Amino acid sequence: MSKAGFFFNTSSASFLVTARHVLFKEKTDQLIDVNAEIVSYAKDPADQTKNIFALDLAALKKYGLIKRSADHDVAVLRVGATTKEDNRSLVKVSEGVSAIQNAKTGILGVGESTAKRFSEVLTGNQVFIFGYPMSLGLRTIPQIDYAKPLLRSGIVAGTNEKLKTIILDCAAYGGNSGGPVLEVEVVESGTKYRVIGVVSQFVPAVETWTNFPHGYVNTNVYNSGYTVATPMDFVLDLVAQF
Repeated sequence: MSKAGFFFNTSSASFLVTARHVLFKEKTDQLIDVNAEIVSYAKDPADQTKNIFALDLAALKKYGLIKRSADHDVAVLRVGATTKEDNRSLVKVSEGVSAIQNAKTGILGVGESTAKRFSEVLTGNQVFIFGYPMSLGLRTIPQIDYAKPLLRSGIVAGTNEKLKTIILDCAAYGGNSGGPVLEVEVVESGTKYRVIGVVSQFVPAVETWTNFPHGYVNTNVYNSGYTVATPMDFVLDLVAQF
């Protein structure tokens, strides 16, 4: 099943960022699967070639190359060391990572300077989320290319200071988990796009119908259109542990 994630690049290494529940069983450090594959698209939108990496998750965990937050829904995997060549970012992969295919124009990733911390997030600003919402559409009536990510826009609806989460007025579905949340900020010099978090889960809406004469109770749970995101603070904390 497809899940989402994104590359986060420092001056010396490239990491895969995703939601903790994408890789680990709930409330444990046990991996859901021991193998996975990363498919990402090129830096240049006109370049239709892909970057494909095979992951031995069991080996990466053994070597300490996967970090998960104990309290927040985020995990980071060290893909490899990065170098620059002809204005391209090249990755010397970690043990447990195999490069199957490389895009002609390199890997598109988030840089440290484009990450925005929880305290800087502005309620009301426009956001975009990226992901692979595999639960949308009917396979018998193909409308979506499930091999490519879809964007969805919304706004920052608010923040939960106690839980340190960001609430988005932007619907997320199965396959969006782990994807980046991009905030649009208008400044005097123009428009800035900053990554503020990682998609975690949708906020359910609950509707209960009760038939009092017969004592029947029917409860419907559906997607409210609001989404919870984990701030980049916890991504940066994990990256700092490598």
